[in-house]
Amino acid sequence: MLKKRINLVDKFTTFLDISSNNASSIPWLRDRDRDLDLTRNFQEHYNLMQKDNEEFWIEYWLEKSRQSNPNSFAHKHIASYLEETAYWVAKKQALNYSSFNYSWQDLMQVVRINLLNQEKFSKLFDKYNSKRGSITKLAKYKLGTVIYDFIHVGLEKRKYSDAALLRVVTHTFFRETLINAGIKDTEQNKQLSQCLLAWYCFKEIYTPIQLTGTQRLEWANEAQLESITNRYNQLLSKPQQGINSGKSNKWLQSCVAALHNTAINSETLNKSLLTCVKALRHDISLTIDSLDKPVGKPSDETQITLADTLEADKFDNYEEEELQNQEWNEIKIIFINSYNQLSQENQKMLQLELGLSLAQKYIGVAFSIEQYQVSRRLNRAKRLILTDVVQWSLQKFNITPEEVEDISQAIDACLVQYFKSNFGEFLTVNLTQSDSKNLEIFKLHYGKKLPLNKVAEQLNIPESALQERIDGVKQQLHLTLSAEVQRDLPLNSPESFSNEANQRIFAFIDAWIKNAPYATFGN
Repeated sequence: MLKKRINLVDKFTTFLDISSNNASSIPWLRDRDRDLDLTRNFQEHYNLMQKDNEEFWIEYWLEKSRQSNPNSFAHKHIASYLEETAYWVAKKQALNYSSFNYSWQDLMQVVRINLLNQEKFSKLFDKYNSKRGSITKLAKYKLGTVIYDFIHVGLEKRKYSDAALLRVVTHTFFRETLINAGIKDTEQNKQLSQCLLAWYCFKEIYTPIQLTGTQRLEWANEAQLESITNRYNQLLSKPQQGINSGKSNKWLQSCVAALHNTAINSETLNKSLLTCVKALRHDISLTIDSLDKPVGKPSDETQITLADTLEADKFDNYEEEELQNQEWNEIKIIFINSYNQLSQENQKMLQLELGLSLAQKYIGVAFSIEQYQVSRRLNRAKRLILTDVVQWSLQKFNITPEEVEDISQAIDACLVQYFKSNFGEFLTVNLTQSDSKNLEIFKLHYGKKLPLNKVAEQLNIPESALQERIDGVKQQLHLTLSAEVQRDLPLNSPESFSNEANQRIFAFIDAWIKNAPYATFGN
């Protein structure tokens, strides 16, 4: 049980000792029992303001945390105040997600990571308004969301087969994962370079022969492994013929140089790829360290704990690129499940309206129904999704009526983002599977905003040939996306629908090409 904090200073400067073995009464520690900076800071401001109202200090420290040059202790005072709320949320969620084998102490650490880091704290409470409810009520919802995100990050990647997982990771993430798994280069064994080069050749050569009923990509067969191995050995023997010069390929050049033309067979290459998969699977298995785990050597007088490094933002346990809309991540999972329960026709209507911004008039033409019928079906589908989201949120987080209103207003935006991102991911897969030279052109011209004449000069390709390549890729992207859009539509869609859909597809592709995340496409 928790002992109530009575003293005002204690409420804003103490933290629970979650490492305590005293289950009957968890002690409170002042400033993590290390120094008195937090207490001293509060006392100095208290002496100036002379206020004994805790609501005043909540507003006071929130305001200080939101300033352009914030008080470095402001958000920590709020974190201290919310320790009790965090405790009860962590206890409840540990029970809700008992199958994941996280203790409440583990989840408490996850919450602290977000509360004690200034940037993460700001994202959680930047829209807090005391007129709409207490900060503890909002914290219950927000911290519940944080825990949900933490537990479910990696689930999306877990759905990938081994082959698909190797295809979707970026070079930076992949290299860091290997290093974190203890894979490195030594004088006797260049395992890191071998894994990176094997992965590069796999991405370049591998294409799925067939998809299973669940559309999971099959592992490379013997013939493909042989082709990948041949490419690997070719790059080692004649790197000048296979590696473009340029800053983006320096890591690949370094791998080739480290391996010293050491050819391998397909069996060895396959083992390297499986080692890569094992490292990736381990990385997304969601493990966390204790915040009280010491950093540095025991003899180091300046030894600190992991908790002391939070300001350096070293606890990126879930990648920002995977959680760009952290606040709505768990809601999106729920509405995606609801979406999957809709009829195939209603799903397609939502895709067309929200993903391609196709007018309901033309959707009606495609399905041979009136516009008002399309409107009714779309509104009903959205209402069903919203109902599921709200019911789930009420059950999990006891959200307020105002927050229900926020969800209602945001649901369309979430749906639009979801469908547009799905089409974007579809285009990403197709573009990254195209000729490596074409991909380099797009990364330089659209990603780095280089004019065509500069791209032509850098790649030693005539400018006219560049434009032909770009136009050809655009046309191919249009054909593949058009086929995807037409899938599950009634046969022989009227020409008026096809013309309008084509215009929307061209517009979507043009907008996507200009803003695609080229930096994440790997090399």
